[in-house]
Amino acid sequence: MDFEVINENAFINKKILFIFPSVIIGGHELMTIQIIEDILKVGGVVSICYNRSLENLEKVFSKMNLEIIDIPFSSKKLEIFHAYFNFYLINEAKIFLKTIEKNFDEIILVQGDIELGSIYAHAANIINCKIVSYIPYTHTAKTRNKFLSSLRDFFGSSAYKWCNNYITIYNKAAFDIKKYNPTADISIIKNKVRNLDKFKFRIKNYEKSDCYYKIYIVGRVYFSHKGHDRLLNAISKLDPNLVKKIELNIVGDGPDFEKFKCLASSISNLKTVYHGWMSEPWDEAYKADLIIIPSYFEGVPLVMLEALELNINIIASNVDGMLDYINRENLFSDTSALMDLLRREIK
Repeated sequence: MDFEVINENAFINKKILFIFPSVIIGGHELMTIQIIEDILKVGGVVSICYNRSLENLEKVFSKMNLEIIDIPFSSKKLEIFHAYFNFYLINEAKIFLKTIEKNFDEIILVQGDIELGSIYAHAANIINCKIVSYIPYTHTAKTRNKFLSSLRDFFGSSAYKWCNNYITIYNKAAFDIKKYNPTADISIIKNKVRNLDKFKFRIKNYEKSDCYYKIYIVGRVYFSHKGHDRLLNAISKLDPNLVKKIELNIVGDGPDFEKFKCLASSISNLKTVYHGWMSEPWDEAYKADLIIIPSYFEGVPLVMLEALELNINIIASNVDGMLDYINRENLFSDTSALMDLLRREIK
């Protein structure tokens, strides 16, 4: 089954409202901003609805000269339960959607996952208001190690039927949505990469070290998601003479940061450098010989797209968006396969 791939031209001559239900700004929200900018460049008309207390969004949107509509409420903790049982919020969402739906050709709900914004999706379904869910992935609560995961997945799987129009960002997510909602109309919009010319210039003029093979892993240090532990497991099983050649660079922090440091320190001969969280990771990671993405699940990670744009070598786990972008010979499924790739890459 092939899914239509669309771009900003799909929204020309339409008046569009983007609803941002999230209370934080993540990668999906940033990608949505890029889409909005692209739509504006081709003459589209965009309005936005979001929580005005989000200062980062406020700064961005204040420069874009958009119509801003205040959101009646933002996403709630354990929102999927609110979407079924909080009749007050469901009614608030119904009233809001009824008020604004006649003013727009398209209403796009920016869902980071099926739970985020699900109150609006349910309300739209009840009043037969057509909305489009822009959702990056279909990972279950169990996969993401969430509280009350079994219950959340039970309700979440049915929530896909509240919307019949989806935009996602890679093929497997589109197939998964189709499994949950066989009648859904699904399109794919490819995430775009910002201008990285200054880092291309740095790479071109950077003299690589003969002493170490520089491996970088960029992102939140969170074992059950980002897979830092499986990388350490693979390195620990390599020949010590090969480990001696590695400089492992960690860009990021997170809940498993101290645990990672402890595990890394137990691997003989491994040089590990910690850079912490960086607002611009390529200020450091442009030096990489290799980017590793050992995640257990992902959408389409921005670090992957940008590393590809910078022509930096990547090896990654064979899941999700990586399957759409990375050559199969650079993907691994388990520790043994990751070890084989590391042996191949480290000279």
